[in-house]
Amino acid sequence: MALQAAGYYGPAMKYWLWMCSAQNPSGTWYTRYDFWSGEPDTSFGIPEYDSVGLFQIGVWQFYEYTHNKSFLLAVLPCINKSLSWELRSIEDNDGLIPKDLSIWESNYAYNFWTQAIDDLGLYASAQIYRALGLNNTEILRAADELNATIQRYFYTGKFYSQAITSTVVYTSNGSQVTYVPNGIPDSSAILPIAMGLMNPRSTEALSTVETITHVLTVNGGLARFPPGDDYHYDSSLYDSTAPDPPWLITTLFLAMYYEDLGNYTGVHNILAWCVEHSQHGLLPEAIDPRLGYPLQTTSPLTWSAAMYVITAVNYIPSQKPVVIILILTMIIIILLAMVMSIVYGRKGSKRA
Repeated sequence: MALQAAGYYGPAMKYWLWMCSAQNPSGTWYTRYDFWSGEPDTSFGIPEYDSVGLFQIGVWQFYEYTHNKSFLLAVLPCINKSLSWELRSIEDNDGLIPKDLSIWESNYAYNFWTQAIDDLGLYASAQIYRALGLNNTEILRAADELNATIQRYFYTGKFYSQAITSTVVYTSNGSQVTYVPNGIPDSSAILPIAMGLMNPRSTEALSTVETITHVLTVNGGLARFPPGDDYHYDSSLYDSTAPDPPWLITTLFLAMYYEDLGNYTGVHNILAWCVEHSQHGLLPEAIDPRLGYPLQTTSPLTWSAAMYVITAVNYIPSQKPVVIILILTMIIIILLAMVMSIVYGRKGSKRA
């Protein structure tokens, strides 16, 4: 997505075509693949279903940039596989995408991130169908159903929870499965909002972002989730002096949201914060929550770089100084013209 946002359409197309070739028969993907052989890693991050929606979104964005219908037709079989899986899954799972490990690859649940990204993917697929003159009624129906389920179960009244869990409610008429939010704010919730899951100025969006920034701001950036995110502080990595390091990608999610609101001062401050915590122009995954240095075990991180590019290409600097300069320039020109008119007018009257 960053490549095509920056105008590198050739490499971006190659990536989407590769994803198409690597797709599972089910319409899903593995989390990662061997760099040299391209073979899937069948031992890591399974299942993880957000890649389904990300593929659909990315393909539609590529078409928006290029208007290349031949490309859409080439990847349509892969889009159709993913759609078949999504529509079947939503029907079989009470209007939800199945449980997965989601963005952080650690929490097996009905995660907001996956549900929201795949919902956006469904809407993107409906756009693809529309562009190709195909009937998208069933896709829109499934997207609306998933969206309604997200709104019904994930929102706590203050923010969208990281995940929901199923529970059985017993009544006089028997038992019924329902879902309850886990009550954990997660900074990854900001990106689906910034990408259009809902109006960014809605009460739900504003309240969610306010809660996340209040709870998770650490050393100028956003940590992933509370309490005590020790991914960089446990025995496997241990390159942080404390838990809850702020991550660049989550902080850049906030910058993208600020762009939706037109808060370009906030965007500029976050971009500058990222540069201040880079190493020789390379962006890390996270920084130390106390000392602010880039955490070495995951630096550089291509996802951080991609989010920075996407944010930067959509950044619109404040036009106020330019407008003020233009207004002042016009005033000066008008005053000079008036002075010149008066001066030369007097000279003309003296000659007469």
